[in-house]
Amino acid sequence: MRAYWSFFFRVNLFNVIASAIASFNMFIWFPVLLCTFGLAVGFYAFHYFYKNELYLYHNLGFSKLKLGVMTFAINAAIALPLLIIISLF
Repeated sequence: MRAYWSFFFRVNLFNVIASAIASFNMFIWFPVLLCTFGLAVGFYAFHYFYKNELYLYHNLGFSKLKLGVMTFAINAAIALPLLIIISLF
């Protein structure tokens, strides 16, 4: 599980930056972008900068699909309460 968290944090490094830049004027879009546009940017950046690390995750039993679904699920679990809190104010 430690390897997965390493993947999660590396993808979300690019994800949060891209989502924050894209939602600069309207912060209410940040949770939505965190699960859609930012996640796609994060996966692309991870593939571009850390392509060889995918072999490590494959050897540990994590497929690209499993890594993507798990990352999306955790981001959605973070973004949904954040969206509710933002929409209340």
